[in-house]
Amino acid sequence: MKHLKSYKNKIEDTSQPQVGYYVILNNLLNHRYNYDITQYITTHIGQVIVKSENNNYLIKFNNVPDIDKDYDFALKNGWMVYKDNILFFSKDKEKVEIYLNSNKYNL
Repeated sequence: MKHLKSYKNKIEDTSQPQVGYYVILNNLLNHRYNYDITQYITTHIGQVIVKSENNNYLIKFNNVPDIDKDYDFALKNGWMVYKDNILFFSKDKEKVEIYLNSNKYNL
């Protein structure tokens, strides 16, 4: 039995996004912002860059076009959202892309 390895169980909280996870936001923000911003944040993948203790998340989007001069800074540098605003998340970007494409084509 000297060849058996013991593995430590690594418990990971997968019920909430962590820093570095990729996310898709839902349209709960729809009533506050114009249509172009809502379309952008619900059809593009963001990444969690900060998670606060009270489950607020700072989401950063890459390659943001100039949509609205009032919100460009927030989209490019971080968009603060609640957990309820996150539709789907994963630490694997490919899974998020599959989810996004399946919703786009109603699969």
